[in-house]
Amino acid sequence: MKKSIPLYLPLCFLLLLTTCISPLIQATEKEAEVNNVTGTWYTNKKFSYLVDRSENQPFAAPNIREKVPFHERYMTVEWQLVQRPDGIITGTSKWTSYDKNKKKLLEGTDILLGGINHDRIIITDTSDRNSQLIFDFTLDDNNNMSGFGYNIIGPKEIMMRFELVRKK
Repeated sequence: MKKSIPLYLPLCFLLLLTTCISPLIQATEKEAEVNNVTGTWYTNKKFSYLVDRSENQPFAAPNIREKVPFHERYMTVEWQLVQRPDGIITGTSKWTSYDKNKKKLLEGTDILLGGINHDRIIITDTSDRNSQLIFDFTLDDNNNMSGFGYNIIGPKEIMMRFELVRKK
């Protein structure tokens, strides 16, 4: 009987090891999945944003009564993103802009470049014909992200806040 105990020790150790390692591997895989933004993301409703009413922006008519230097517009967005293993993100942005009466004004497709660090996402819109936009987002969960977009270069000032949902 004593001779069989040493034979069972390696087997028990192996069984115990596989029991402990499997949940750790699955937890690591789930964490990687949660922080992967590859896929199609979209706004599920029009969101408002502010743009300056300069002469460079013909759709932003001045509002003399309110004396506010910004004009409100509406937009829908769809992003197609690919995240590399090193956290760098590339993609495209399809967008449509609407006036205050929800009439379509402009639409376009731009190239996106950015990165992710844990749940923080920074992406830039690399368009050379419009304002260059920076998007500062947080990955709220595996299928939702939210944040701000603002410009750093261009003929107009823009500020927006919106949420994106992952297409399933």
